[in-house]
This record gives sequence, C-alpha cells and structure tokens, in this order.
Amino acid sequence: MELVFHSVGLPYPEWESKQIPIMNTILQGASGLAKRMVLVHSVYAYGYPQTPLVSETHPTDPQTKKGKIRREMEEMLAKAHDKGKIEGVVARFPDFYGPYADICIRFCGRFWKRKPFTGWVR
Repeated sequence: MELVFHSVGLPYPEWESKQIPIMNTILQGASGLAKRMVLVHSVYAYGYPQTPLVSETHPTDPQTKKGKIRREMEEMLAKAHDKGKIEGVVARFPDFYGPYADICIRFCGRFWKRKPFTGWVR
C-alpha cells in the first residue's frame, strides 16, 4: 500500500468521542504498511486569522472544539512522521460549499473586493 487518504467525516456531535480513536486506528494500521498519508482537513485548526494572509505557516490556535480536535489529529500525524512511521501531509480546504457556506461566500465576496470582513462567528 502506497497511500492512505484520510477524509473521514462524522456528524459534529460525534467528533469529540470518535475522531481521535479513528485517527489512532488509522495511524496504527498504516504505520509500516503505507508510505504516505494525506490528512484532509479544513482551516479550523488555524483559529482566527492572526495575519492578513493565511498560509501553511500560519500558527495553529483554534478556539473551537472541532478546531482543537483537528489540531490534535494533525499533531498525531506529525509525530508519526517525525518518528519515521509514515510520511504525512495535511491538505487544508476551506468550507466553500454546503448548506452553511454562506459565511465563506460573504467573506470571499468582500475579500475579492478588498473590503474588510467583520462577520466572523464566535
């Protein structure tokens, strides 16, 4: 096996109890069998933007429970990577689609017009 592509999604109420055990199981099962793992995530682990432009070097400082869980999963992958168990990468995608994507659509509309956005949900 060359690659593990982890994109498991769960209903929000199940995140706290199931995401970390699932990640542990995937890492244990993949270590030694797969060479690489892609962890598909969103930008929740970044938390609120601390700089005008957010890049992959932006610090992770999540304020939400889901963001903290995502950061923990990313740290688990980084630890396995550092120990040589698997090559890991996190692919982060914003929430541009779905029934609650209106905040992203409002943000992007203002961003492209170079206007400030004040609608962060806290």
